[in-house]
Amino acid sequence: MASGDYFVSGAGDDNRTCAPFEPVRCDCFITESTFGLPIYRWRPQREVFADVDAWWRANAAAGRASVLMGYSFGKAQRILAGVDASIGPILVHGAVEPLNEAYRAAGVALPATQLATEVKDKAVLSRALVVAPPAVAGSAG
Repeated sequence: MASGDYFVSGAGDDNRTCAPFEPVRCDCFITESTFGLPIYRWRPQREVFADVDAWWRANAAAGRASVLMGYSFGKAQRILAGVDASIGPILVHGAVEPLNEAYRAAGVALPATQLATEVKDKAVLSRALVVAPPAVAGSAG
């Protein structure tokens, strides 16, 4: 059996983008575990997203766009499922939106998103959360 990224929830944590982790008996298990060492301890998601929402809200009030980097497949959707979409518009990179559509088609509730390249009104950008893959950091795209 092989697995890519997975999420083991803690007390009060909820990953709204995938089914809960379930141990399965197998003879051999191959996994990606970049952050699987016990030295990594993560704050509960609700606390992280409360901080993200406060940061986005403050930026929107100041007329600044907020940009979060997340891999197009999985991390971006986890970000989208966790933020408070009432704060402002959510814009995404072109590599993120097709996967958002696939998640929605699979029944995962994600807030409405718009391609960042389609936004013509700069006032929208001043309140927006932009989600893009890390590969575009520092680029114009």
